[in-house]
Amino acid sequence: MDKSIPEVRYDPSVSTDLVLVSIAALRDAFFAGMHDFLINVYSDKDKARLVNSRFEKMVHQFPLGAEDETTR
Repeated sequence: MDKSIPEVRYDPSVSTDLVLVSIAALRDAFFAGMHDFLINVYSDKDKARLVNSRFEKMVHQFPLGAEDETTR
């Protein structure tokens, strides 16, 4: 859904397995959650160290200008 009011719709009389969520609301909730998570994690040195080590396994960095099959 897009630009729905309310942003989240659920009606168990229609289906207990169906929830409709506005794309904008989903985006806003995701980024607000990431924002709060990062502030919480990086305010604690032990948590920050743990999360940094996990981010290194999740994210692959390539040097600027690195060539591969898709850039030729």
